[in-house]
Amino acid sequence: SNNQTVANLAAAIALLASGKRVLLQTADTWTTSASGFLSGTKDDMVFGSFGGGRALITMGAAQNLFILNSAGISRFQIRDIVVNGGSFGSRLVQGSTGLAVTGLHLHNVYAYDIGSLYTVSGSHLTNNLSISNTLVERVKGGAGYVGIFGAATNVVIVDTRIDDATAAEHNLRFQYIGKGYIGGVECINPAVNKHAMTLRCPNWVTGGPVGIGAGTYSEYITVSDSKFASNTAQIVTIHPQATVNDERIRRVIFERNYVYALGTTAATGLILTSFECISRNNVYNLTGGATYVVGITTAANNNFTPDANES
Repeated sequence: SNNQTVANLAAAIALLASGKRVLLQTADTWTTSASGFLSGTKDDMVFGSFGGGRALITMGAAQNLFILNSAGISRFQIRDIVVNGGSFGSRLVQGSTGLAVTGLHLHNVYAYDIGSLYTVSGSHLTNNLSISNTLVERVKGGAGYVGIFGAATNVVIVDTRIDDATAAEHNLRFQYIGKGYIGGVECINPAVNKHAMTLRCPNWVTGGPVGIGAGTYSEYITVSDSKFASNTAQIVTIHPQATVNDERIRRVIFERNYVYALGTTAATGLILTSFECISRNNVYNLTGGATYVVGITTAANNNFTPDANES
């Protein structure tokens, strides 16, 4: 490995190339001056810290620490860093519209006062996404900002907490998942009328993100051993965005989760409008919620009637 002294964070990010690690010394602090664009063909990269801790990066404006700006980006690890979003609506990673990248992995990241840990723009798709041992606190930015917002295949999110999105929208929202495991996750306190977690699907007729054609389900997903809490009317939704949307979800297992109310607005623990899904061994504690509360329910859809669900 080579030790290099660089003038600023942008110069450090510019060193990222195939097969390279860029590690920041944990004793140092860094401030962004612009978004970091990753373009061209770059494979098997690591961005993180060395020295027995996590380097601190402070966002200097409403920027993105990394923008994945090329389909040639693959196997990119971000690990062992602390990011102060500065309450600007900054994002740690954003995938550009109309691109599919392969292999994004975030581990041991602490992000606070930030617009999003990971987000996608337009029809972006991430193939092979993992997020582990990560904490996101105080999601900022208002409408359009979500703690984790994605569309991906082969998803693993474990041992991760997204706490307080009241100044943004949802804690965790996926427009599409093709095979995924979400476990040991805590999604706490979304914004008014938003959800602690919501899972959706591309339009059945027109398709969705890059490479996702018509007639595609969000499917083969397990959500387990997690906590979801809000003071909103719907805490968790595995459900189309609206009753007029033809978005189909199937083969989801929702098990051993704790879903609970944070205030008097909380009314429904889980809306499951899906095919061939199982909800089992969950605890719904809506004590102190709305006048009429429901642990689990389904909802009408103008385009299809879900069937073969078990609870």
